[in-house]
Amino acid sequence: MCTCVHGVVLKEWQAYVTVCEVCSTVLKRKLFLSFLDLSSNKIHILTAGAFNGLKSLQNLYMHSNNLVEIKDNAFQEMWFSLQVLDIQFNKLSKYSENTFRQLKNLKAL
Repeated sequence: MCTCVHGVVLKEWQAYVTVCEVCSTVLKRKLFLSFLDLSSNKIHILTAGAFNGLKSLQNLYMHSNNLVEIKDNAFQEMWFSLQVLDIQFNKLSKYSENTFRQLKNLKAL
């Protein structure tokens, strides 16, 4: 049975929790999200496939983290759904030019 939830807000969670663990929990509960707010946490790196399974995600808020690197294919399953990606107020210094180019429907970065 699928549970439809509009979105999830996770702020100031423990440093040992990873983005993959959050996504795994969402998938285990069969939640279909349109927005995910991971702002104001301690996220440093987005690994390839970090958001696997969140194919319906349209808005991702990750501002005010310590994000320094986004690996290739971090957003691979959201290439057509993601419309808003908020990564302001981070220390982003490493990412591929293809990281954002592959987000076909991105309207706000």
